[in-house]
Order: sequence, then structure tokens, then C-alpha cells
Amino acid sequence: MDKFKSKMVKRPMIKKQLIAMSIAAASLGSGGLMAEDGFMDAMTSGKAKFDFRYRFENVDQDIPGKEEANASTLKSRFNYTTGMWNNFQAQLEVDDISEIGNDNFNSTKNGRTDHSVVKDPQGTEINQAWIAYTGLEDTTIKHGRTRVLLDNQRFIGGVGWRQNEQTYDVTALINTSMKDTTVFLAHVRDIQGIAGDAVSTNSNLFNINYKGFEFGQLSAYFYDLDNISETKGIRLAGKPEVGSITAHYELEWASQQEEGAAPSYDANYSHVVIGLTAAKITAKIGRETQESDGGVTAFRTPLGTNHKFSGWADKFLGTPADGLEDTYFLASTKISGFSLTAVYHDFEAEHGSKDYGDELDLSIAKKVTENVTVLGKFADYDGAGGKDDTRKLWLQVQAKF
Repeated sequence: MDKFKSKMVKRPMIKKQLIAMSIAAASLGSGGLMAEDGFMDAMTSGKAKFDFRYRFENVDQDIPGKEEANASTLKSRFNYTTGMWNNFQAQLEVDDISEIGNDNFNSTKNGRTDHSVVKDPQGTEINQAWIAYTGLEDTTIKHGRTRVLLDNQRFIGGVGWRQNEQTYDVTALINTSMKDTTVFLAHVRDIQGIAGDAVSTNSNLFNINYKGFEFGQLSAYFYDLDNISETKGIRLAGKPEVGSITAHYELEWASQQEEGAAPSYDANYSHVVIGLTAAKITAKIGRETQESDGGVTAFRTPLGTNHKFSGWADKFLGTPADGLEDTYFLASTKISGFSLTAVYHDFEAEHGSKDYGDELDLSIAKKVTENVTVLGKFADYDGAGGKDDTRKLWLQVQAKF
């Protein structure tokens, strides 16, 4: 994200976005169409949603002079999606992130640099504000601010783990005219980051997904990120069943080069996962490789939901210059309504022989009512290769209505 040209936009963006939506609504109503009864019915017969997520996060790093972080934050979200009117539909979603108690953590905005980072700064902003048109056969055109979640979010995602989600200002086309196939095209103008900043860009995304195979889904993609990188790749993933046993597999390969004014480099990516589910227990083994070009520049994923990959301690949100090889083992099960997960990672440099340590991640979650879910998560990273030991603990309650 820091490679893009940044422009600081927080609360003032709310006013600008609301004005833009008002102008758009007025333009849709030109020529007397707005007077139709159907328009008001669509505006008032929509669906409202509320989402509250409280989280306590503790971060303890073995860095001299750096105090551990204790972040207590609440995300409050309001979402309203209108009904359909003349093949148009709109959505507005507003998020507020508030600190509960003392700010004994570095949010990257509050000046507490003597503490470890928990990147959940306070603020209120429009998370989504879009208008969609479905009047063309098997096609949706969407314009505005929206979440973009492609495949497993390794390259393009929403970073939904953080309290402030990453969303995109786009003009997008989604077409399903070919059987079992979804084509996604989007031009991205701005990226609304997890720290509450807007980042200007001139990027283009293409993804095609085919679900017609019995054994899995096939995706091909090309992501052109302005003055960062061009990434093209292919992914095949599925969960075929054999009797009472479910097999799991993921196979992915991608190639990446510089784009525009970015320094020249060429690096590849691969991810292989195999696993089984039997007797309510799932076990997987995976290996993800982000190559380095001569130890200078490595394969990168600046718009990915990177918390899902390479350990929950977030030590590798950016790829080291000598690349990264992550070999991991996952086990999960459900007991009495509790979802239990354990993941072990072993990290090494892709270029050279540097050891980057290992990590153990544990989580337990339970849906206590139809609307309320509780979660506990822990990450213990044993550092090497110049990275500090880090332990993180999360306690979370989420209510959706």
C-alpha cells in the first residue's frame, strides 16, 4: 500500500461521498422517472443490517524499549441496501471504530510509538457506497466504493480481520453469460486502507472463475497495479468427496513483474495444499513460495488479505527481499459447538539459506446465539533472521442483526 501515492482522507470523505450519492440519485431521477411510485418503494423497502464487533488485542514483542500493546476497540457498522428500481440498486455502509478505555497501543495514528502496533485507529468513514445496474443480460455493472474479494483473497482482498476493512473505489463489470463461469473486470481509482487513508491508483483487475468441474474450481487472473506490479496466474482448488472422506487441495502458480515506474524485477509464486477431512477432523499440509529476484526484490501482495497467510502474528505482511517459503500444517475440528484450529508454520528464505523462524497459531470460536459469535485467538512467533519474537492474543465478541 505504501507504494501507491497516498492522500489522507478520513472524516471529510463522508461528506463528499454522501454528496456524490445524492447527485447520482438525482441524475437517475431525471426526466420525471424519480416520481414513479417504484422509486420510493425501492428506497424504503430495502434491508438494513447492524454489525458490532468488540475486540481486545494484546501484542508482546521482544524489542527493547517497546511496551506491549493492549487495544480495546469496537467496530460499529450500519448497512442499508435498497430494493430494485428499473434494474438499479444501491448500498450505503458506514463504519465507526472507537477505542474503549485507554489507548495503550500504537494505532499508527495516535502517536503512541512507544507501544507495539495494533492497526485499528479511531475514525468514522463510508465503507461502501455503490450503485449497481443489472439491466443487461447476465451482467452487473457496479460503480462506487465496494469490497472486492477475489478467489482466496491472496492477491485482492478486504483485510476483513482488521476493524477497518479495506475497500475499493471501482467501476466493475461482472458477467455470468457463459455456463458455470464468472468474469470480473474492474478499474480501481482509489483504495480505502485499513488505517483510514485513501490511496490514489490507476489499476485494473481481471479474474475469470469456472465452477463446471466436479472436482473443483478453476480461476485465471491478471492484476495490473499502478506503478507496482503486473501479476498473472492460475488457481485450481476443490474438495472432492470419496464416501465419508473429503479431500482438500489447492494448486496455484503466478508470475509477477514490475509495472510502470517500479524498479525492474521478475518473480514467481506457488502454493500447494493437500488435506483430508474424516470423522469431523481436518488435516492439511501446505507450502507457499514467494520467490525473490536475486535477493533484491521479491513477489509481493500489497492488496491481499495477508493476515490469512504466513502466520497470524503478521510478521510477513510484506515479503522479505530474499523471498519466503512457508511450510505449514493445519488441524481443525468441532467439539460441542466449538470450532478449534491449530496451525504450525516453518519459515525460510527462498533466496539463500536464511531461517525466518516458526510460528504456532491457535483459535477457538463458538456461535453462542443466532446473532452472537465469540472468538479467542493466539499467535506465538519464534523469531529468526532479524525478526523479533512476537506473541499476540485476541478476545472478540461479534453481534450481527
